[in-house]
Amino acid sequence: ACTVPAAREPVTLGYEHGAAMAAMGRAQDARDVITARILTEAQARWPEQWRSLRPLPFRFASWVGYDMDGRTDIGWHTSIGFRLAEKAERLARYTASLESLDAAHPLLATLKPAAAFAKARAEDFAGDLSSADALAAAANRLTTHSADNLLSLSPLIAALEAEAGSAAPDRAVKLLTLAAAMRADGLGMGWIHFRVNAKQLHNAIRRRLGEDEPIDLASKGAIATLRRMVEDAAPLRTNFAALATESSTAIRQFLAMAQILKHIDADAPIRMLVAECEQPATVLAALYFAKLFGVEDKVDVSPLFETETALEHGGRFLDALLAEPAYRAYARQRGRVAVQTGFSDAGRFVGQVPAALAIERLQGRL
Repeated sequence: ACTVPAAREPVTLGYEHGAAMAAMGRAQDARDVITARILTEAQARWPEQWRSLRPLPFRFASWVGYDMDGRTDIGWHTSIGFRLAEKAERLARYTASLESLDAAHPLLATLKPAAAFAKARAEDFAGDLSSADALAAAANRLTTHSADNLLSLSPLIAALEAEAGSAAPDRAVKLLTLAAAMRADGLGMGWIHFRVNAKQLHNAIRRRLGEDEPIDLASKGAIATLRRMVEDAAPLRTNFAALATESSTAIRQFLAMAQILKHIDADAPIRMLVAECEQPATVLAALYFAKLFGVEDKVDVSPLFETETALEHGGRFLDALLAEPAYRAYARQRGRVAVQTGFSDAGRFVGQVPAALAIERLQGRL
């Protein structure tokens, strides 16, 4: 006979996020083992050159707490709070790695206060922010300049790699393994993926067009209009007050990304998944908002091909996008074109077996 626990922990958003972070922590530990083995093997093969190797076997990402498509239990402050908690956890893990290598390492004087600051700010945003005063206090403590609010790991990575250049081989391997982890994850447990539905973006862009200018987003006219909007968009200054008063889900996502890049992690790019994306105009609309809020250099707008129409016409979709000078300039700036094929939802739209075949055909076309 098997026994079933009398009580199970309910699957709340907090539980889900904790489980995702635990999984990413185990993945980080495994990647460190791989990185150290690569460096040790390189040391034997290339004794004069191995210290210049910069391995990056894997990156990890999560959308738990950032996926607004069909969720009502995720407020913008939830996403900010989770990102701060992830920063605190990752800085604590970097600190532990460096302490195990050298308990008196000078970089600990940077890492320890930074981890404490992030933890305190995460606790601010995990509290009750229903009142304007509480929200303003939490935002002010995060945005007021503090030397403890670490926004980039680049100086630490450079210092670790410089030290590894002349350190004993075993110490050098550990220093370079930590630097590789920092380069992979940045100031979080991994990279993050926000997600909105194409309809949410359409609603947001129509508000910008004005009621006297109805537009069919499948039309060539829509592409021409959005082309002009992207070209003319001038970055706006944003803050947490704008986030608190914004009613549009899609615009809130871009505002939240802007605050994360400005006040939490200035280096790690953010993936912006657009669910049920069938029109190139939808991506241009996302690009317009990314430019409007000054994050187009750090945000990868990624159409999610999952409906029958998107899976069948994804190749032509990308052709149309790449015909747009503004999108080409954006792709060059980011150094990548992001696309996702949604297997689970594609199964819901067209069935699992046809979806698997459609995704394979789409990959061939891409």
